[in-house]
Amino acid sequence: MERQEFIIKEVDVLKDLKGKVLNKIVYTDPVFAKMLLNFSEYNIIINNNVHEETFTDLEEELISYFTIDKINSGNDSDIFNGEKQYTLDINERITSIEVVNDLINIDDKYEVSYDSAIILITDKHQYTVSRDWFFMETMEISVDKDIDDILKKETIIEQYKGDNNSINVSINRSINKIA
Repeated sequence: MERQEFIIKEVDVLKDLKGKVLNKIVYTDPVFAKMLLNFSEYNIIINNNVHEETFTDLEEELISYFTIDKINSGNDSDIFNGEKQYTLDINERITSIEVVNDLINIDDKYEVSYDSAIILITDKHQYTVSRDWFFMETMEISVDKDIDDILKKETIIEQYKGDNNSINVSINRSINKIA
């Protein structure tokens, strides 16, 4: 399987956010594939890209993964290709950044590990950028919600099982503080 987890460059970009003031988050509804974090010095684009990949011994599946890019501040509308934008005004200092990783075990035969959320903790609130699971290209932004309320393990297990109750699915979730 190709990567579904952050690479060093992306972790470094996230680490640099500690201590900076997050002015706003710009997104579309539904949040489809990208979100903009605005800082006075630059913008951060969070993408949720998809690519085709062989999943276990099944046919090709679309697999999504986050990427993080630092770009110069500019015209936000160019980033969203004219789609209607929504703005969450924040103006809060980031004190910590965490990445949530879910390791899915299927029948003790297959494992899938992917970053499912980015948590930006400020001096006032907690902002979580998440996706339902690694087949989804959409993202959500949540404010002051626990990750287990946003991404319920029971729901993820049900999604993997589908109608096949004979499949054994378990989730090991880790929350990694990166800054």
